[in-house]
Amino acid sequence: FELPPVPPSGAFDVRWIVSAVEGLSVDYRDTLNAQSTRDIWTLQFQPSASGYPVTITWDSTKLWSGFFQMYDATTGGTKINVDMKARGSVKITDNSIKSLTIVHTFTVNRSVSLHSGWNLVSVPTGVKNWGVSGIFPNSVSAFSYSGGYQAVSTMAFGAGYWVNCSSSGTANITGEPFPSDTIAVASGWNLIGSTFSAVPTASIQQIPSSIVSSYYFSYSNGYKSTTTISSGQGIWVKTSQAGKLVLSSSSLSKISQAAPAIDFRKWNMITITDANGATGQLLFSSGANDVLATDMPPAPPQEVFDVRFAGDRFAGVLPDSSAVLKIQLQGVDGPAKIQWKIIDGKTYFLSGVAPLQVALSGEGTMVADKLGISAELMAFSANGESSVPTKFKLYQNYPNPFNPTTMIKFGLPKQSQVSLVVYDILGREVKELLNDKLQAGYYHVTWDATRFASGVYFYRIEAQSLSGDKKSFVEVKKLLLLK
Repeated sequence: FELPPVPPSGAFDVRWIVSAVEGLSVDYRDTLNAQSTRDIWTLQFQPSASGYPVTITWDSTKLWSGFFQMYDATTGGTKINVDMKARGSVKITDNSIKSLTIVHTFTVNRSVSLHSGWNLVSVPTGVKNWGVSGIFPNSVSAFSYSGGYQAVSTMAFGAGYWVNCSSSGTANITGEPFPSDTIAVASGWNLIGSTFSAVPTASIQQIPSSIVSSYYFSYSNGYKSTTTISSGQGIWVKTSQAGKLVLSSSSLSKISQAAPAIDFRKWNMITITDANGATGQLLFSSGANDVLATDMPPAPPQEVFDVRFAGDRFAGVLPDSSAVLKIQLQGVDGPAKIQWKIIDGKTYFLSGVAPLQVALSGEGTMVADKLGISAELMAFSANGESSVPTKFKLYQNYPNPFNPTTMIKFGLPKQSQVSLVVYDILGREVKELLNDKLQAGYYHVTWDATRFASGVYFYRIEAQSLSGDKKSFVEVKKLLLLK
C-alpha cells in the first residue's frame, strides 16, 4: 500500500507516515495479539489550493477498546487534543498543523487502598478526568508540593499528593498504562508519582547522574525508606540539583544507581509506636558517624503521625554530655510504646516523654500515656560512676536554692517500685512526683514549684526492689525554694 512521493504544494494529499517508505494509504496494526500496550499512527495531510480549514472525520463507534487520542504532531497536543471516542470529527484552521498523531492505548485497572485521613498517593495510569474527586471519590482535600504544600483540585501523571479522605476504602483507577515516565525534579525535596507497575528505585535513571541525595520515602503510618515504588504510591526524594528522573516498569532500565546507604549496625535506635500502630524510628550514635542522606522529607500535614530529630533528620550524633538532640513529635496518640536498643554500651537520657528522664541502656521498653510535641535525647555524664548504679542512691537536687524548677536525680541498681514525694516543713505531702515501676538505671525528675510558696521543703524516695531480695531503700533530702 505504499504511495508515490507527496505531490507539489497546492495538490491535495493525505497519507500514513511510516519510516523507510514514502507513505501508506492503509496502515495495519496487530492490536489483538501485540505485546505492546500502545499503538501510534502518524497522519500527514496537505490541503488543496483552497487551503484551510481541513476537516477530518471518523466513525467513533468502530473504535475498539482502550483510549484513542488525537494530537497535533507539531506541539504534541497543545493545539489539537481530541478524545476520538467522544466525537467523530475535528476541523483544523491553523495552517501550521500538517500532521496528526493518533495514540491508542489499552486500559488497565489499578486499585489504591486508602484509609480515613491523610494518604500519600499518586495516579498510576493516564486517566480521562484528572479531577481529584473523580479519581478519589471520598477525598476531602489534596495537596501537591513545590517548595511547600499547595492545595490542588486536579492531578497529573508523575506527581505525588497528600489526599485527605473522609473514610477508608479503595480507589479503582482505570486508564492508559504508561510504562515509563520522565519526571522533572527541582533541587531539594520532590514529591513524585508512580507508573502502573512496581519500579525498583535502583533502576531509576538520574539525569544528570547521581543527583539523588536521599533515600526514597513512602508513608504508611509513618515515613519509611523504600527500595520499590509501588503502583499508586506518592514518593519523596531529594536531589542535589534540578534534573530528571526516568521511571520505567521495564526490566531493561538503562542505569542502576542505588540510593546512598548507611550501615545501621553502627547506630543506637529509638522506636516510637503510638496507639494506632504508627511507627517512627530514630538512630543516634556517640561517634562522629557520617550522617549523609539521613534527611527526612518535609513534615506531613498537621495531626499526621511523624517522629524526627530537629533539622528534619532521622539520625544524629551525641559526641559528649553537652550535646542534645531535640525530637519533634506530631500526631502521636497515646498511650505510646517507646523501645530502645543501645549497642555502644553507653547510657543516654530521654526526657519529655514521661514525668522523669528515662535512662536508656541496653534494650528496653516503656509506655508513655501521653506525648507532647517535643522531647530531648542527651548523653549520660558518668562523673566517675558506672552507667548502671551498684547501689540505691538519691542525689541533692540541682539547682538548690531554685526558682521555680529543680531536677532530682536518683539511681536504682535493680528493678524497683519507686515513690518520690515532696513534703513541706510541717511534714505534709505537697506533691507526688513519681510512683512507678522502673528498670535499673539513673533517672531524673523535675519539680515545677510555680504554685508553691518560698520556703524549705523535703523530698523523700522509697524504692522497693522487685528482685528476689526485696530490698528497700528510703532517703530524705532538703531543698530550698526562693522566689
